[in-house]
Amino acid sequence: MSWARTEDETLVVMSDTFLNLTISASGKCGSPPAKWMSLDFFRIMGRYVVFLPPAEIQDLRSDELCKLFNDTSSFSECFSMVYDMNELTGQILISKLKERCLNPKDEPFGRLGALNCFYGTVTNITANGTELYLKQLKNCQNAAAKKVQDELTKQLISSKPPSKELLLNLVSMGSAVPSDLILSLSDKEIHSSIEQLGRETSWRQRESKTIVKKFLAAGGTLSNAADVVKLGTLVLGVDSQVLRNVSGKEYLTAAQGGLDKTSCILSSLQRAAIVNQILQDVNSTMVVKSLSACLLNRLPLDTLQSASNITLEMIESKNWTKAQALYVVKAVFQLQPIQPVELRRLGAAMKGVCCDTINRMNDTDISENSQILFENSAQLSQAQIVCAAAKLWAALKKERANYFGTITATELQTIPSIFLLFLEKMINAVIGVPTMQKGCAIIIRSTNEEARILFMLKIISGKVLGQPQVILSIVVTVYE
Repeated sequence: MSWARTEDETLVVMSDTFLNLTISASGKCGSPPAKWMSLDFFRIMGRYVVFLPPAEIQDLRSDELCKLFNDTSSFSECFSMVYDMNELTGQILISKLKERCLNPKDEPFGRLGALNCFYGTVTNITANGTELYLKQLKNCQNAAAKKVQDELTKQLISSKPPSKELLLNLVSMGSAVPSDLILSLSDKEIHSSIEQLGRETSWRQRESKTIVKKFLAAGGTLSNAADVVKLGTLVLGVDSQVLRNVSGKEYLTAAQGGLDKTSCILSSLQRAAIVNQILQDVNSTMVVKSLSACLLNRLPLDTLQSASNITLEMIESKNWTKAQALYVVKAVFQLQPIQPVELRRLGAAMKGVCCDTINRMNDTDISENSQILFENSAQLSQAQIVCAAAKLWAALKKERANYFGTITATELQTIPSIFLLFLEKMINAVIGVPTMQKGCAIIIRSTNEEARILFMLKIISGKVLGQPQVILSIVVTVYE
């Protein structure tokens, strides 16, 4: 079984012989929501249950939700990391849980996952409950959760004396640290703990600036790349002008060590300051070969153009921007077609495989190359996928006359499913789409396997049955 999720939050679940999905249709088709949204349904859907329309979540029976809550593993699968959940959906779910399933005295924050984001203010919470709740709110994106987070942070600070440990604890939980707490610590204490503080990943720039200022006031220095690396994530608080005091050669060495781990949290001005220092002291070919991580994104195109003999080894598995990837892939493969083993090595540079590069692929390699592109389709544009699909179609038609009219199930499975979505003309072979009421079955009459599969995919993507919607189950029965 495999799955794919589109930007329309459409879930596709396919088996080898049938499509076992359910269209959500306001209860008009099939059993009422109160019956079909069972524990087994939640187990099958996992995290995708949160993409149901809020109106259908509203119809969910509290006793079924309680069964899910009491099944710890299934509940965690559904709600542990879905921080992109619709806010209304979250509010409905937590309201139903509070109604029948939760005892506030139990402080159930460790079990609610992303639903903690909608739990709201808690009175009479224990100190341990406060810390546990704060940890669960760290990744929440809604305004109400941020407000609760601020309230709990104030409670925690007021209940404990200021200390380095409290500071680290708050940062690890993603809480905004008041400047007063940082300023209450001595410069000497900050200086002696700078490496430990720099290992935390949730500092805000304002907090980092305050800590760096106290570090420098206690005698700390930022005169070389080693000093910058020592700050860890706190380098976010270093002024970009100060970063220009370090030599480019030192930065390049550091960029292959500790600096590459923290460069992604830097502001664009800070990254630009470091990259400009490197370009002043190091030739462009060496920079392209050696630089990695987020500093690479700041390399201007003229630096790539001035670099000589760009090779696959220099560009593979690096986080290039789209524009950079287009240039370096063209530079490496402008004289010869790209082979499957080379395509796979590109990694993030695969976003630079343009239509011209795809069209020059050997017909004998296109099936394997198509599969590699499919595996990395998240990096590709629709135009790139269309080009790859067209190249694959042309190559397959050369293999056998009427290839798609005589395609076998085995051959069909070798074609990346996402390619089918972009071949509108193939849908013309579909004759009709009568709909059975019982079981919500969609019956597709088609002249060949290819058109039938295309139509299934069109249904799933919402291109045939109207607006895209969350799909729960369509039972597809085929009549020849």
